[in-house]
Amino acid sequence: SILFEENEEIRKNKYTISGSVKNGDNNGTINEAFIAVSGNFISKKTKTDINGAFEIKDIPEGNIEITVYKEAYTSKTTSLILSSNISLVDKTLTEDSTKTYGDRIGSVSGYGSDICSYSYITVGINGSDFYKTTFSDVNGNFAVYGVP
Repeated sequence: SILFEENEEIRKNKYTISGSVKNGDNNGTINEAFIAVSGNFISKKTKTDINGAFEIKDIPEGNIEITVYKEAYTSKTTSLILSSNISLVDKTLTEDSTKTYGDRIGSVSGYGSDICSYSYITVGINGSDFYKTTFSDVNGNFAVYGVP
């Protein structure tokens, strides 16, 4: 627990990620596309508005992964080190009617009613190269968004 408190102190700066999502097939915007941010003990998700724009606030600095996805479109994932506010103005998805996505939300517990805070979680699909990692929060809850 002391190690996490030290890491939390190091990552006290919080930033905003904003931008828009476009359709690569016709260059129009895509409304209701999901943008998920994970890493540094955080998982957040939002949707684009009618103009394809989005904004996610209070993301801690450090290594993060941003996934943009919508049913019937390909997804895009970007890994980066967040150290300032950023704008992802041209995230482009292409149509693919076979693509579907879901979210994996749960909690980690130990023996009896013990809560497993800050547990390392990996979600993968057997026989594919898809996997995502995250950590549970102080209450043992976790979320992995955009799983194909």
